[in-house]
Amino acid sequence: MNTYILNDLKRKWWQIALVGILCAIVIIVSRTVLVKPTMVHGPINASVIFTVDNKTPNTMVKEDLHLRGLLQSQGFIMGFVKQSSHVLDWSKLNANWNTMSAVNQFKWYQQHIFVNTDDPKIYELYIMFNPNDVQDPDYTKAHLDMLFDQYINYTNSKVQAINSNYSIRIVDKQIIEGDAQFQNEGFLPVKYGIIGFVLGGMVMTLFVSVTAVRKYRHGR
Repeated sequence: MNTYILNDLKRKWWQIALVGILCAIVIIVSRTVLVKPTMVHGPINASVIFTVDNKTPNTMVKEDLHLRGLLQSQGFIMGFVKQSSHVLDWSKLNANWNTMSAVNQFKWYQQHIFVNTDDPKIYELYIMFNPNDVQDPDYTKAHLDMLFDQYINYTNSKVQAINSNYSIRIVDKQIIEGDAQFQNEGFLPVKYGIIGFVLGGMVMTLFVSVTAVRKYRHGR
């Protein structure tokens, strides 16, 4: 009987191949038409350069201000987060924000918001978000200026607590938004085509085999 089935499969190989090809076409077309490409937002990078001025005429800011240590401290950062949360929704920047502990919120902040300086009077606040970091990229882009304003105002209050004659002044501000793109599925159509061909061929092989067994049992 096995020989009978094999002979029948050899005679109808083209039917098996044809069904496999048709199934491959159906799966590729269905994936192309029904599955819409995913929109992927580009990275968001922004920076603001600010300086510390002394409002007292002909008086410089002290070299030992050491503002960087304050700006990078957990107390300052979490204080800024708490105050800015009245106007900024931090859960739009991280979907898990409201369930994170204060320690994890601090660590997340440090990974995305930095302070750089080579001068005790000039500082750069740098913000960096990758597409996977931002829960709501549209909200983030729309509120970057507000985040900067909140940060500068909060920093200014802390600087004036050190010396009431000191004040923060913005020197430069830049916001760079990566273009949103459709996610490219690469060679996935080939993969789906192979899957369709194999499945179609298996189904047709099974059909031909069952038909051959029935013919054999009926003596045909």
